[in-house]
Parts: sequence; structure tokens; C-alpha cells
Amino acid sequence: MLCQQQLQMSLLVADVHPDCNRINSWEQKGVATNPVFSFFKEIFLPPFSAEETQEMLVNLGKLMGLEFDTTTPQQIHHQSGGHPFVSRQLARFLTEKIKDNTKPVVNGNMLIEWAMVEPYLEKTLSQTGELKNYLERSIWEDLEKRDFQVAITVLRTIACNEYYRDRITETTLLNQLRNQFTANQCLDACNWLTNVGLLYQEEVEHQDFYHIRIPLLSRWIQMQMTEEEIKQCRIL
Repeated sequence: MLCQQQLQMSLLVADVHPDCNRINSWEQKGVATNPVFSFFKEIFLPPFSAEETQEMLVNLGKLMGLEFDTTTPQQIHHQSGGHPFVSRQLARFLTEKIKDNTKPVVNGNMLIEWAMVEPYLEKTLSQTGELKNYLERSIWEDLEKRDFQVAITVLRTIACNEYYRDRITETTLLNQLRNQFTANQCLDACNWLTNVGLLYQEEVEHQDFYHIRIPLLSRWIQMQMTEEEIKQCRIL
């Protein structure tokens, strides 16, 4: 986006990954070095808080003639991990499924209750749409194009174990993957995945724990794996 103010021109570039600022030499033969290498100041925008997600959904809902109960924005925030695009697409998918069966409330808006939309949650991963495409194309295919095998393995390992443990310690994760990757490779991948908002890291009693930030992504990963692959990833 270009803007001009006080005889100064500013350039703002928005993307999921800051590659254009970090790659000096491109892999393609005959291509010159990156003219904007380390040119931009990087500012990472973290996922929304629960309050920000609720404010966004409530305001958008009013524009569409929708009202949400207390639970629905909270659950959408949890399932999306606070990613605003995922939150909006999930809310859109769920409300479209039940909008013909809702009754207007006093102010004329339709009331969306979590008990009404929860049965459709799993269908977001099986029916073609913006959300399913985002998980497949913008997240998973990006990792495959980068050939980021350690990051892929980290996500698959956590996805296959989150429902058996509340969280996975860094030590447990490193022990599980030590025959495939070095500790530094795993930690670098975890840091990268945390920085781009796919993992959530927290420290409890001097131990680091990892979660997949988007529960929908965790379930989608499991759906792409065979029973044997899931078994191999499970921590006993």
C-alpha cells in the first residue's frame, strides 16, 4: 500500500511470511540478488485476543443482521486460535448453515446460539470452502513447497497427541523426534511455527509446552494421515 504524507512516501507490505525481507539470493538461476533484502522493518501482528475476536464478530454480525450468544464468539475464537481470517470464515460457514432455521430476536436480528451451530463444526473440514482451502493451500502446501519437513513432522506429532495430553513438553517432543532431526532443527522449527502463529508456546514451572494454536488445523492434519502414520506419531 502506498501513501504520501508530509512529502514522505511509505511502503507497507503485508504477508504471512517475511521472506522478501530475509532472502538475499534467490534459488532461481540467473536471478539477481534481492534488492529489498533487510530493507523493511518487520512487525509481527499476533492473533487476536478473545475480546478482539468477540468485538470483530459482534460488529460484523450486526451489519449482517445477526446476534451471537455469549458462547459462540468464545468457541469460534478457540477453534480459530485468534486468527481473524479463520474466525470470520468459520463464523460465516456456521451461520450460513442455520440462518434459515433461526428466529428473529426482539430487535429484528437473528440470534445465533452455539448449540445450534456446533453440530456443523466438523463439516468445515470436509466441505469445500474458503476455510478448508486456507488450511490446505495457505498453510500445508506452503510448508510442503518449502520442504520444511521438520516443521511438518512437529505439527503432525503434536496433532496426534493433543487429545491424549493437555499439552506436549518441549523435552517430550525432542525425545520423540530425536531419531529424525537434531534438537536444534526441532527448536528452530518450533520457533518458526510459533512466530507465524501456528504453535502456541507457554512456560509452566520452568518447562516449555507447545500447543497447535488452531484446533481445526490439528483435526485437519489427522484427517490427512493414515492410521499407521498416526500410530507412529503417538507418544506412548
